[in-house]
Amino acid sequence: MSRALALSLAVAAACSGGKGKSIEDARSAPKPSDATSAVPAATVHAYRVDTTAKTGDVQIRVEWKDVPQPLRAPGSPTSCGPARVPALAPSTLWGIPDVLVTVDVDHGKAFEPAAARVVLEGCSFAPRAVVAGPSVHIASAMLAPTTVTLQEIAKPLGGAAIAAAKPRTIYLPVAGHEVEAALEPNTVYTLAAGAGPDDLAVIVSATTPYVAVTEPSGNAVLRGVPVGTHPVRAYLPPRNGAEARSVSGTVTVTESALAEITLDISRP
Repeated sequence: MSRALALSLAVAAACSGGKGKSIEDARSAPKPSDATSAVPAATVHAYRVDTTAKTGDVQIRVEWKDVPQPLRAPGSPTSCGPARVPALAPSTLWGIPDVLVTVDVDHGKAFEPAAARVVLEGCSFAPRAVVAGPSVHIASAMLAPTTVTLQEIAKPLGGAAIAAAKPRTIYLPVAGHEVEAALEPNTVYTLAAGAGPDDLAVIVSATTPYVAVTEPSGNAVLRGVPVGTHPVRAYLPPRNGAEARSVSGTVTVTESALAEITLDISRP
């Protein structure tokens, strides 16, 4: 199918009165930006599928005791009226949700990314953090046309900060409209709504199955991790003016067992 025909079909779908869907041309996606190191460099390597490897599971807990009150308080009002959700919402045991975590291995089970989808409603995104593969679906539940911006902020997860990356503007004309945006591999993005911005979602384009987002309890479990001692990294995205934080450690995985590690994200 020619590119012109594909674009015509996308426009027709968006105007048909049903759930329109336009696909951002992957050839127009920006090239990787120059980076300057803001945190210790994370490992980047080729990943190979190894179905013969002995494996265990890893539970990663991310916590921050005595989170400062400004980070737990609601942010300034959005353009829709309600206050922005707090930058951090710790559990009663100080677990931190919506933190991106990874176990850094160069082999293991096949990576089959699920379709990642972020929805904008009431000037807020759900979910606030998501693991994607080579693309992400961005949907609108707003009554009026709106735009969002997608911008690279780090490469890889918890690694070098990207300086002056050019944001991509994505137009969402009506509720139910959905766009599929291409992503660079091993890159962390922010998805911003409004001019403020009103709220942020964070997206990581993973290339291995050992990347996850912590639950409301502050925990994430990664299954089928190869046996051995591996680096572990947690990345807390920037929110409501708070800076990003990254912390690392190591975990030793034994066959058919659950290895546990707790990372203190309060230390930058």
